[in-house]
Amino acid sequence: MLASTFLLLLTAAAWDTAFAVRPGTRLEVQNLAGEIVVHTWSRDEVSVSAGGAPSDMEVAFRAGVVTVRSRTRGAPQGHGRHAISIPTWMALEVRAHQADVRVSGLRAPLTVESRVGDITVDGGRDRIALTALGGAIRLRRAQGTVEIRSVASTVEASDIRGSLRIATTGGNVMLDAIRANLVAVRTVSGRIEYRGQVEPHSRYQFATHDGEVSVTLPEARPVTLRVDRYRAAFSSELPSLRAPNDSARRFQRTHLGVPGHSGSAHVLIESFSGPVRLRRMETMRSGT
Repeated sequence: MLASTFLLLLTAAAWDTAFAVRPGTRLEVQNLAGEIVVHTWSRDEVSVSAGGAPSDMEVAFRAGVVTVRSRTRGAPQGHGRHAISIPTWMALEVRAHQADVRVSGLRAPLTVESRVGDITVDGGRDRIALTALGGAIRLRRAQGTVEIRSVASTVEASDIRGSLRIATTGGNVMLDAIRANLVAVRTVSGRIEYRGQVEPHSRYQFATHDGEVSVTLPEARPVTLRVDRYRAAFSSELPSLRAPNDSARRFQRTHLGVPGHSGSAHVLIESFSGPVRLRRMETMRSGT
């Protein structure tokens, strides 16, 4: 029989516990430091273990929510490793002060926030929200509505299905194997690199102040393109999407497109002074 409510207080330097959960239960991980590693498995069971540093932990199960957290007030100290195994269906929320967070195999909604530390995720469904103030973010094989926020570190996303929004101040953004109906990327000084398909009736927006924008567009796909730039160079490897670069004009708005198709993808690129490059899919595959 499954318990509906329990509370475990754990103070040893190394410990582990496991318990059964029902579908629909959520997991919240709060205020941990060091390394947080979340794996998934086929069991309807949660396993939590820690080692490598003294812990003052609380594991609670109330009203369909499992909570794993440090009972230390303020930002916790130490560099312990917290390993958690959960069912693939279990929605997960992680909020950490100083921790590297790794999640793999999840097929459920996911929220991760880390003030200091990297976030690495393989998986996620429905809604995925990742925020890092002082670390890199890497996401792959996610499906649903994806929102990523970063300050100054790199953002990498690959094999994404659904919609993707990314906002960063100075970090580079690298997107690969994207098949989304909406992609919106905004950065101040970081470089944006997009490599993926453009889907019919979809929208793609890339905006930067002085970082470079490099976008791959399959030559055979119908595309409507607008490039707004202020003293930013423009180059294109696609014959159907080329325009003169009038350096005498400070602000330039360029409209280009592949005519004759009502289901065109719409691409908007905005740059103040960073160069804008359009590249062919074949060129990117060859590694040039």
